[in-house]
Amino acid sequence: KFSTIAQPKDEYLGMAMEYRIFMIDNRLENLNLIIENSEFNIPESVAKDPQYFIKLSNTNYQNIKFNNNIVNATVDLSEATISNLFMSFNCKYNQKIIVNAINLNPVNTRIDWETIAHRKLAVVDTSGQLISGEEMHKIKDEYAANNLMSCYANLYSAFRSQGNRLFANACYVEWKDVETEYLENIYPTAKN
Repeated sequence: KFSTIAQPKDEYLGMAMEYRIFMIDNRLENLNLIIENSEFNIPESVAKDPQYFIKLSNTNYQNIKFNNNIVNATVDLSEATISNLFMSFNCKYNQKIIVNAINLNPVNTRIDWETIAHRKLAVVDTSGQLISGEEMHKIKDEYAANNLMSCYANLYSAFRSQGNRLFANACYVEWKDVETEYLENIYPTAKN
């Protein structure tokens, strides 16, 4: 349990590593990660800088429990594999959650949809830009759009497999709203 406030720095810390707010990168073994009752804060001026994301990507997890946290930073779960339990309850996410190619166990995914709703799910496009449902009305990158739709589909499937119709329906509605905005955006050129 901890609280962290990132301070932007131009210098490198020991062993030539740049400053990070929180980072795990491990494909060697399945980790169990529990972060509870914590607060992550970064200055608004660096909120979109990937150096200051909470990096939980490219890692194999047995379990992740992320509960009762205030997160004022983007959380990067891209290419993470969570083989058993993924739990996130009573968290306040004030930035995006990157979910490119996340691999979840749908039966054991316990996420409070309301904490990640309102277009907080995001992916990174081929140029390295962060894309969420908020940008779908202007995006033309088919790869990013399809990737984001797949992320919504993963969560929708998880909620359905658990019989959680309320969260499944809410996720589906947001998914289809985002998809409709994307299709409306590309219609003038695609027409199919």
